[in-house]
Amino acid sequence: METMETDKPQYIFYLQLSNNLVKDFFEFNRILNRQNIFLIPIHSDGLRALLREPDVIILAIIPDMSSLEKYNEIKHKILYSIIKGRRAKLFEVSSFLEDIYMHGQKKSGHYNYYQLPIGAGVICRNIVEAYQNSHGAQNQWPGGRRGHLPQDGVFLK
Repeated sequence: METMETDKPQYIFYLQLSNNLVKDFFEFNRILNRQNIFLIPIHSDGLRALLREPDVIILAIIPDMSSLEKYNEIKHKILYSIIKGRRAKLFEVSSFLEDIYMHGQKKSGHYNYYQLPIGAGVICRNIVEAYQNSHGAQNQWPGGRRGHLPQDGVFLK
């Protein structure tokens, strides 16, 4: 993976499901920092503020039952509308089954599911790729080159 070079700060949000940060946060943060991307922990009440930002990426790790209960509550309150409205991309890493209601969002790339146990490097590689695709595409014209008239004023016959 190549490191990304821009002057704008690059960040991804980590959905914090408990009061304390878990060890997974630090592992993902260490790997993403190599790519100059910061992982910012955010609680459920901060998700509404994210709606003003374009192309937000959210990482949610659900390793146990207590995290699953908290995550399902957040998902039903706000995450469904954010993801289905295509205002953010969600990377869900879980020990539990994939959410069937989000399955339609996989094709658009706004929902990505990974079954635990899986290496953090694999997930981070996909996150960086999604970040580069969504933020790098903003500066690229989708329609190719624009036609120009000759500079000397002579037209072809």
